[in-house]
This record gives sequence, C-alpha cells and structure tokens, in this order.
Amino acid sequence: MTSRSEIRKFADTHFGGPGNMAKSLGLTAGAIKRWDYTPELMLKYMLQITEVTKCTVMDVVEAVESQRKANGKH
Repeated sequence: MTSRSEIRKFADTHFGGPGNMAKSLGLTAGAIKRWDYTPELMLKYMLQITEVTKCTVMDVVEAVESQRKANGKH
C-alpha cells in the first residue's frame, strides 16, 4: 500500500477528511478505514457519495481502482 491511502486522499479532497466522510455517510471512522484494505466496499455507498459531494461516479470508481492497485490487486 502507498504511504497515504487513495481512499484517504479521496476523503480529504471531497469531504475534508475521513471523519467528515464517515459522518456524512452515517458510518464509523473504522468503516472508512477498512476501505483501505477492501476498497470495493466503497462502491456500496456510491450514490450517497455522489449526492453529498460534487464528485462523479467516475471519481469514486477511480479512487477504488487506485486503492486496488496500491494494494497490489489488479
């Protein structure tokens, strides 16, 4: 994994951090942290993420794919 998770970068960019992301989606910070290891879980919240932020579906998919690559899963 990279020194800074791709999911964390996404959370910082679109929510102001993982804590804000968790709160906005009604999740725990631990749930967001698990996305670092299983980024596919983020896809379950794609509709909420795109409704809460100005990001697109492709932004979410790109974050998931970037994290998968960082984890060594292609």
